[in-house]
Amino acid sequence: MDTATTFDYIIAGGGLAGLTLAWQISKSPLLRDKRVLLIDRDAKNTNDRTWSFWLRSDTPWLKELPLHHSWSRAEIPLRQQTLEIELDPYRYYTIEGLRFYTFIAEELAKSKQITRLQADILTVLPHAQRVVTNKGDFQFKHYCFKGYFEAQALQGLAQQQGPFMWQHFLGWKFG
Repeated sequence: MDTATTFDYIIAGGGLAGLTLAWQISKSPLLRDKRVLLIDRDAKNTNDRTWSFWLRSDTPWLKELPLHHSWSRAEIPLRQQTLEIELDPYRYYTIEGLRFYTFIAEELAKSKQITRLQADILTVLPHAQRVVTNKGDFQFKHYCFKGYFEAQALQGLAQQQGPFMWQHFLGWKFG
């Protein structure tokens, strides 16, 4: 195997999950000697989205993130009253894309084990342990995390039978 194009792990997709995984790998003493390739088509230099998520408030690395806002309780307006619910031990967090991208870029720049590649992912071949991009083919020794959106995954949803929900808040900000 060509060492220039072979990695222990490949992260195919640099969204919230892929970038967080790369960051956590770069901080892990157990994975210090593993080479990781992070592939994404975008430069990650615009505020293209806002993420909101639930997480336990005692998660150790949470305080390092450039969070935009968090909530410790929820309010549900009813006809005659408002129901208030404490979320402990969870909180609801919001993080803006550009702040997160900048933070992760700075963190990953400290690690010599992470290689970033801006490229289009054409296909992932799990059995061949290969990822094909428009900038070349790359091998992985152990695992490929596939975290990118495929438009063809939406085909056939119109024929879906039974309950189905796709949650997405494109461009909305809560708070």
